[in-house]
Amino acid sequence: MDHREDARAHYALALGLFEQLGDHTGQARIHKHLGRVASDRGEYREALGHAHEALAHYRAVHNRLGQAVALDHIGRYQVRLGEQAQTALAHSRQALALVEEIGDLNGQAYTWGSFGYIHRHLGEYGQAVECYRQAIDLFHKTDDRFHEATSLADLGDTHRAAADSDAARDARIEALTIIDEISLLGTAPLRAKILRSLDALPSHRRAGTGSPVTAAPTTPPPSPPATRRPDRPPRPVR
Repeated sequence: MDHREDARAHYALALGLFEQLGDHTGQARIHKHLGRVASDRGEYREALGHAHEALAHYRAVHNRLGQAVALDHIGRYQVRLGEQAQTALAHSRQALALVEEIGDLNGQAYTWGSFGYIHRHLGEYGQAVECYRQAIDLFHKTDDRFHEATSLADLGDTHRAAADSDAARDARIEALTIIDEISLLGTAPLRAKILRSLDALPSHRRAGTGSPVTAAPTTPPPSPPATRRPDRPPRPVR
């Protein structure tokens, strides 16, 4: 049994307990986690079912933030399944309306990131770029620097998909700079991913400049010890 199957088994046990207790919030959280496990396995239909279950339970207890998260996930899973794009976007719009009602800036940032994710998967790169920029600005306002960096990495991926290597490089270098500044535990995988994506970009000259543009080295110098804060891990993804 791999770790995902192990997690699924434990979540199933927990779901049964919450069902016996009649705990809607607990059931919603478990369905949300089960959806992520299914998504990690590429089982988006199952993930979508769990997201709908989570939404129903959050609605039962009038948890607007929970509803927004579930709607957000529904939109992402729908676009991965190739379902009608407008339906996926409609769910994200509902999520955005809820987090705006309660004034949750971080929730708004996550939702703008979902808009970017959906538009990117639809090949609508210009719209995706604008949505990711909205997410980046909001994460910056809330001082959520880890997710500011992840959104910049997503922005870089979008520029790369749109064949704009210069913009992709700029976004990824900015993301890497933030990761090195905050130097938190748990950021190593993101840092490694950004470095790989930088290495994959072609080296060439920017238009109008005489200097070659090259990817960041694969082994950059370590972050200064003074900035290390191991007691503050990155905030978990919703």
